[in-house]
Amino acid sequence: MNNLTLIGHGSASGGVYDRVKINGDATITGDIECDEMICNGRVKVKGNMKAKVIRVHGDATFEGNVKATRIKVYGQITVGKTVEAKNASIYGELKVKGSSSFDTVKLKGGLQVAGDCEAEDFHVRGAFTIHGLLNVGTADIVPFADCKAMEIGGEKIVVKKVNRPFGIIKWFKFFSPYEAEVVTDMMEGDDLELDTAKIKIIRGNRITLGESAAVDRVEYRDHLDKHEQAEVKEAVRVTA
Repeated sequence: MNNLTLIGHGSASGGVYDRVKINGDATITGDIECDEMICNGRVKVKGNMKAKVIRVHGDATFEGNVKATRIKVYGQITVGKTVEAKNASIYGELKVKGSSSFDTVKLKGGLQVAGDCEAEDFHVRGAFTIHGLLNVGTADIVPFADCKAMEIGGEKIVVKKVNRPFGIIKWFKFFSPYEAEVVTDMMEGDDLELDTAKIKIIRGNRITLGESAAVDRVEYRDHLDKHEQAEVKEAVRVTA
């Protein structure tokens, strides 16, 4: 197989390659399959993308489906349909106009998904907006801006506040006067530890609510531990 390298302004046809490297502004027409895709500029792929590794430092648009072993986003990726990847490291922004499925997500930037999002391990130090269901095995979320999903489900979900060093508290509050939080209509899981969250309904076995949690209704089976400053309108123990 051959390599595909585009420097400056150019275009190419899809195909099967060892390595695809973009150092400029490029358009690729057709499906691509390769071991590695590197984008240091801007690229639009008018087709599906399949690769072992996708690494974007600039701006990449894939109009079709994306399937990869690893995705690393340092700039911005926009996907017109669905994304399927084992590992995703997002330091910039990933926008998905369909659904997405991952084994592991490390999010230190922004994630937007128009459909559902599934991940076995979901690690967040950033922000996300998921218009469908967020389904996780385990989630460790520290929201740097509001993290929103229509519904969230998982085995273990932990939501904590941003740990702000004292020296930058005033600086941080100048740019972000409110406390970022997880916002959802419904959250369900086995073990839920929630501090900064705004939720309509929570269902779980063991639930811990911190001082910044605001919940309309809690349904728990085994245990509910609520901070005295947490806002809970209704709490019901379910025995069935």
